[in-house]
Amino acid sequence: MYAITHASTALILKQRFRVRPLWPLLVSVQAIELLWVVFVYSGIEHVRYTADAVHLDFTWLAVWYFASRRSSLG
Repeated sequence: MYAITHASTALILKQRFRVRPLWPLLVSVQAIELLWVVFVYSGIEHVRYTADAVHLDFTWLAVWYFASRRSSLG
């Protein structure tokens, strides 16, 4: 994700939670990207690199999660 999308997410959250300072929101939305790096290195997330893109592969855990969530919705 691009850095501007993280910042815009924090600004949207700031609009909703006006009493919170901006810097924790900026840190929290960036922390998600840092967790993704940890998940890739630990093998939870999988990626494929090609000459022009980075492709995110679904893990079986993600497939199971979305399938179980869909079945619980009705």
